[in-house]
Amino acid sequence: MATRRLAEFERDIMRAKDMVGLGQALGNMTNGLVDATDLYRGALVQAVAAWDRYVHGVILDRAVDIILGRLTPGAAVAYQDCCKSGGVAPGVNSSYATLLVV
Repeated sequence: MATRRLAEFERDIMRAKDMVGLGQALGNMTNGLVDATDLYRGALVQAVAAWDRYVHGVILDRAVDIILGRLTPGAAVAYQDCCKSGGVAPGVNSSYATLLVV
């Protein structure tokens, strides 16, 4: 599932890059007579939306795996691996760290 989510993210990011390229081409073709900043703004929104979609998709996939018993809560979490010694990353409340791996 994560591979599919990553492929979708890369496709969405390519759309954002294409919008930047379109803005540059439009600006060059019109010698600056057309303001292409809306295309740049749209590309930024597209990139943020791509990231949002990816993160929510990965979280959904992991939640479904936990509910179906294919993954135990807290398994394969990078944060848990960094805190095996019982320590908490600097600036992270220890009760919040516990919630991350439950």
